[in-house]
Amino acid sequence: MSAAANSFENTVLDTLGSNASTLHLYTSNPGDDDSGTECSDSSYSSQSISFSSASGGSTSNDSEITFPAMNGSVTVSHWGVKDSSSNLLVYGAISGGSVSMSAGDVIKFASSALEVTCD
Repeated sequence: MSAAANSFENTVLDTLGSNASTLHLYTSNPGDDDSGTECSDSSYSSQSISFSSASGGSTSNDSEITFPAMNGSVTVSHWGVKDSSSNLLVYGAISGGSVSMSAGDVIKFASSALEVTCD
């Protein structure tokens, strides 16, 4: 078994940050192959994302991200970050579990809420 040094982990995460383009919401786990179901509400659109400089093997979104109000009901369980070619780079479950949304509801991610780590 081996481990990566923090300097290497930070380099990997900064590469993520320089390639990340948009944040996407999913109603099921996207998995490594991006086979999950992306939110399809008529008002939904992915949102721009950028990351802070990595430190200690960790990085996070550097500003608040707000999605448009939903037009219908949807349950969001996961998020994913894609590059400008729509390749999934990283993904995770919504902290605290799935979020059931109704028409008019807005989902926001505070600055630093989406943390990506390397160990």
